[in-house]
Amino acid sequence: MRLHRFLTSGAMTLAVMTLARAHACAVCTGNASGDEVSGAMSIAILVMLIILMSVLASFTIFFLYLRRMAMNPAPDLPDMDELAAS
Repeated sequence: MRLHRFLTSGAMTLAVMTLARAHACAVCTGNASGDEVSGAMSIAILVMLIILMSVLASFTIFFLYLRRMAMNPAPDLPDMDELAAS
């Protein structure tokens, strides 16, 4: 089983390394200065960062809310038997 997994991963690595499309794009190699693709990619990265930060901020706010609720628990409610007796 290990040999099969090793051979499969080796074959996939070799296939990816030999493909021309797997090499770095023009933006990664630095040949795309002023290209509209690099501008669009910069905007896409900025949008993804904004989405990521908003999700992280939401988690932080939620856990701060849980902490505040744990520090100030609600008062105990009277039992139903006590309410029926009065």
